[in-house]
Amino acid sequence: MLSEKQRERILKKYLDCKVRMREDEEGRDELEAAEGIKPCDDANDFLGMYVWAVVHAGLSRQAAKAIEGRVLDAIDEGRDLRTVLRHDGKRQAIERMLEDYEEVFEDYRAAQDKISFLGNLPWVGKITKYHMAKYLGVDCIKPDLHMERIAEPEGVTPDELGREIQKMTGDTLAVIDTVLWFADLKGWW
Repeated sequence: MLSEKQRERILKKYLDCKVRMREDEEGRDELEAAEGIKPCDDANDFLGMYVWAVVHAGLSRQAAKAIEGRVLDAIDEGRDLRTVLRHDGKRQAIERMLEDYEEVFEDYRAAQDKISFLGNLPWVGKITKYHMAKYLGVDCIKPDLHMERIAEPEGVTPDELGREIQKMTGDTLAVIDTVLWFADLKGWW
């Protein structure tokens, strides 16, 4: 695990990054969203998060956001998804989910291991399942490239790093994940 010196350095850096996020408009929005995450209790919200996860797979944030909006609008308006989503595999996965998302949501709610459950859904990968879980209210750290880049030099996993910071700050893992992700994205870490 981390030495006392590492803990002190990481805590200072983490708190500095959190302050910088609050001073940055985009960062503040991301942080407020992470602070407001609660367990999902609505099948429609679950469906929206699934669409988000599938659409975002393999795309930049900016590109995916535009496509996601068009897909959600098409769903709301009952339009054929082929008019807004050209990727056959993603479109078919979303269409299958639309058929029984309420039942899938109930199965998710009953699942003991929600992250593993999400990982078994079509088009939800080994990292995306953590991202989806985070926004569905599972308090977790996603082991993506940003988190690996921060944790590896410290000799710990992203989850271990997140839990160490959580012990020192009391922040949720979702908030910690967001702060570290944004800090790495901005080059602050």
